[in-house]
Amino acid sequence: PSVTPMASPSPTPTRVLPLVAIDPGHGGRDLGARHFDAQGHMDFNEAQVNLDLALRLCDVLVKRGYRVLLTRDGDYQLHKDGEDVNGDGHHE
Repeated sequence: PSVTPMASPSPTPTRVLPLVAIDPGHGGRDLGARHFDAQGHMDFNEAQVNLDLALRLCDVLVKRGYRVLLTRDGDYQLHKDGEDVNGDGHHE
């Protein structure tokens, strides 16, 4: 606070809603669990369901004013095939 009077009041800080991180998991070649129909054809997989739910949740949270961080927003993998991202000698 200032001892000297101000010409106009200082702005009231606006409340910043929390940042919500959503990790849909899987993606790209990693389909996760799979569901097959009666004829044995895969009709959906975990990566599709995870992404769909994550995008829907993101929309709801953004409309309510939350900040949202998605670890993926499409059907892709995060690193190149065969890339050892953490140096442990494994490529998965």
